[in-house]
Amino acid sequence: MVGKKADMVVLGEDITKVDPKDISETSIAYTIVDGKVVYKAK
Repeated sequence: MVGKKADMVVLGEDITKVDPKDISETSIAYTIVDGKVVYKAK
């Protein structure tokens, strides 16, 4: 929707290509809250 801000997480790997048992170990690259980056991996 136009004009709406999203909360989301950008993962460090494509979880469709990771073994399902390893998904919980996937790193987080960014966390976006209210349209602003609140976490960025180093």
